[in-house]
Amino acid sequence: MFIFKFYTDDAFFPRFKFSCAIALLLIGFFATTKNKYNTFNDNRSLSFISGGCFFGKQDGAVCSEANAKAFVATSSMVFREALAIVPAVIGFVAGPSYLFQYATFMSLNYMATEVLKLSVAKRRPNGANNKSFPSGHTVTAMMVALFVHFKHKWKYALPLYFFVAVMGWARIYTRAHDIFDVMGGLMLPLFIGVITILFVSALQRRRKNG
Repeated sequence: MFIFKFYTDDAFFPRFKFSCAIALLLIGFFATTKNKYNTFNDNRSLSFISGGCFFGKQDGAVCSEANAKAFVATSSMVFREALAIVPAVIGFVAGPSYLFQYATFMSLNYMATEVLKLSVAKRRPNGANNKSFPSGHTVTAMMVALFVHFKHKWKYALPLYFFVAVMGWARIYTRAHDIFDVMGGLMLPLFIGVITILFVSALQRRRKNG
């Protein structure tokens, strides 16, 4: 079947598949650029407090907490981008099908995340905006962990699941999200992953029977 062969066979339209994958990856990364800048904006109050600390206008306890949260927020953003790039880099070596599969999985997760954020319009715990549910950082971390788990052995995904837990904690600690946002960020890639596996399996069965 054309769809299954295009999705899994490296020798089937490799250049076109590679181009599609690169396009999807670029769209996905650029589409989240606004959210990356929003991450800094979400923590603007922390920056103001840190500035007050610098000029001696805040007490030590407030400064320590503000600086810690600013550090965690920035680190979580950096780790998010690093995690998202890992499967893409592997895909350049593994072949166009691998890269295309990751690109489509990433795109589905990012689109679903944005749709949910705009539809639910939940206020963030820090009051920054109304795009709290689900946690996009947690979606990215879980998405990468699931993809590596599915494509490789679970032991390679185990460290990534640790980063998923750290990411969820970081987003709650910085008050960018609450526990329900993080749980939503965990469940969304799992749901999309199951649907994707069922869809590919159905195509595979149809190809064998047909």
